[in-house]
Amino acid sequence: MSTGESEVEAPDVLEITAEALWDGRPSLGGAWVAHPDVEDPERVRIVRTSDGTAVDGALFRRERELPGPPLQVSSEAAESLGLLAGQPAELRVVALREAETDVVALTQAGGPERPYVQAATFPSAGEAEAAAEDFRAEGLRAEVRRRGGNGRPTWRVLVGPATDEAAREAARERVVTLGYGDAYFVAE
Repeated sequence: MSTGESEVEAPDVLEITAEALWDGRPSLGGAWVAHPDVEDPERVRIVRTSDGTAVDGALFRRERELPGPPLQVSSEAAESLGLLAGQPAELRVVALREAETDVVALTQAGGPERPYVQAATFPSAGEAEAAAEDFRAEGLRAEVRRRGGNGRPTWRVLVGPATDEAAREAARERVVTLGYGDAYFVAE
């Protein structure tokens, strides 16, 4: 990701809300979801509609002949979203695109619409808090927020909020320098 850019949701490119299922088997390739109507792979945000838990990953085409709900979920995506094997859940899948930060809309208060930098997500509160402490030691304001449920929560580390786009970009650059190259802007 180049300086001055971040990933933003692009529902005008692709947005699917449908029932999803993880079959319980381990899968390769990280966080992904598959749907029979997909032509080309997409970078997407996968959101569990019941609680807003989200993970970024890939969208692939799945075989139409496979039984079950329209969306098939990888084991890593299922774990991040708190999905249980064999239990369907509704997911919203939306394309992600690079957007220039100076094009990102500003709130009425004059600050960035997405004032936080999401540095990382962790499977345990202890790991997330340790990372947040590292950011704080570098002079950054960092928060740990819990996401998800069903016995499989994740913890997000957010840096911010920034009062303007320049401060937000500077915070993201520092987060990247500290080894979190996938950091991106979020509302909260």
